[in-house]
Amino acid sequence: MSLVPGTIPLVFNREVTSSDGPVYVLLIVSRELNKSATTRRLRGKLTDGKYESQMTVIVTDKQLEKGDLLKVKHWNITGSAEKMLFQIEEFEVETKNFPLPKSGTTKIWKYGQPFDRPSKSVVAAPKKKVNVPGAPARGKENAKPATADGRFMSIMTLTPYMNKWVIKARVTQKSALKEYQNAKGAGKLFSFTVEDGTCDLKISAFNDEVDKFMNIIEKGKVITISNGSLKPKNPQYNRTKHDYECTLGRNTAIEEVMDDDGDIPEMSFDFENISKIIAERAKGAFVDRDLEVVDDSTKEKLRCTLWGKQAVEFNAERGQVLAVKGASVGEFQGKTLSVGRDSEIVLDFTEKDGERLRVWWQQEGQDSTFEGQSGANTGGGKKNQMVTLDALMHGANYETEGDKPYWFNSKCYLTYIKKDRMVYKGCVGKEGTGCNKKLIEEDDGTYRCEKCNSNFQDFNYRIMMNAAVTDGRGQHFCTFFGDTAEQILDISSKDLGEMFMSDGNEFDDFINTKSCLEFILGGRAKSEIYQDEQRLRVAAQRVAQIDYNKYGMDLINRMKEFENKSL
Repeated sequence: MSLVPGTIPLVFNREVTSSDGPVYVLLIVSRELNKSATTRRLRGKLTDGKYESQMTVIVTDKQLEKGDLLKVKHWNITGSAEKMLFQIEEFEVETKNFPLPKSGTTKIWKYGQPFDRPSKSVVAAPKKKVNVPGAPARGKENAKPATADGRFMSIMTLTPYMNKWVIKARVTQKSALKEYQNAKGAGKLFSFTVEDGTCDLKISAFNDEVDKFMNIIEKGKVITISNGSLKPKNPQYNRTKHDYECTLGRNTAIEEVMDDDGDIPEMSFDFENISKIIAERAKGAFVDRDLEVVDDSTKEKLRCTLWGKQAVEFNAERGQVLAVKGASVGEFQGKTLSVGRDSEIVLDFTEKDGERLRVWWQQEGQDSTFEGQSGANTGGGKKNQMVTLDALMHGANYETEGDKPYWFNSKCYLTYIKKDRMVYKGCVGKEGTGCNKKLIEEDDGTYRCEKCNSNFQDFNYRIMMNAAVTDGRGQHFCTFFGDTAEQILDISSKDLGEMFMSDGNEFDDFINTKSCLEFILGGRAKSEIYQDEQRLRVAAQRVAQIDYNKYGMDLINRMKEFENKSL
């Protein structure tokens, strides 16, 4: 297939859409737009042989070169007339080293300019045209609210630098209402995910916005959303493919689109073979997978775990095809999948990949024998097994469901101890029961405990130490209470309290001696809401000196497991 001059203007004018079939363009220049983002994008300069476009974004993991002839299968036109973008989302490299047009034979085309129409059809087999996300609906008005030029922005193009925007998307997931307590007082929140065919986006609502929008948002509905606040996402709590996440505010407007004509897809998937998950995916990565424990990519089986309500309500039979979106990759006797509260399961998945898998199962799969994963440890799992701190930050705690904590062990050392407010005066309790709540000093020299509703003449010093710990792979602040703080500092709360209250540098000098102290941390990690943001809180449950013989044997066993998996 050769280039057809005039293709690029037709694409920008939406006279040709993805539903009409593929188009061919030639890559002249490309460069990285966001190397650190979760979705790799290239900025490209393309030509159809006569017209050039510098307003092109290519979503891909492929390495492209000058002179690549691209067969573009799916694309999207977004933006305003002043700055329109040609977003290429699915393509193949048709020909390498395709001859470039001679210098001076092409010109840059801008939206709205006249152009020479091609003498023949740009596409091989024209089809009935349908709406694509980001393009104006045909034959009827767009649902309001809409942008100034009557178009919706595609989710993929949203950034925090946009002052006003409107998207049209389908709700694919909605969380339950959650209440929390922090320094600001009581609060509540819920979140949901929307998709428009270009990307998915996580959206959160707090307090007043919960009351305003909770009943409007329903899974499966098509809605319009305008004017939310965008910020970089925290990938630990956000599994969407977008680089940002949205928080609803006072000026946000949400309306249901009553005349859903099917132009917004039900749900998008990015399927991966089980063989690739076993071989390449790291623990804590998130994948979409069309599976029923096995698929046609390998003779090894994969365990997929459901939790809570999903586990209770799940009802499927052997041989039934299902699609799982947003499963977490774990590792227990081999690679595993965990379906959490933000994951979605579609039973009897009938789209292209699902139909292919169903036919394979009927013809071959149901009579095949599937083995456990090669190199997997069959000796059973470990409670509170050793993990690295970066594993906590990148999803290890997703192995638990909902608000349950994640228990772990880690070999680490102290790097920094916060000295201010490290010691406080705790309540002795009625009849010496040891309430330990923080006391309020009264003017009469007594100490008031609000929990006990009593005044006391005495108190107990208590340690609440907040310290940074690291293991060379990651760093996190951890809270050490009472006994664990005494154990790691090797001092009683009473002695440290008296040192803390005394004049001089004795307290500072003592704390400085504990820098780089190495130990085994038995911790508890839990996701909590703090100042309307989700954070991971880590607290020490126990600390222990390192038994280097035992720890060395543990390292040897883990290395053997790694070697077996790599064979």
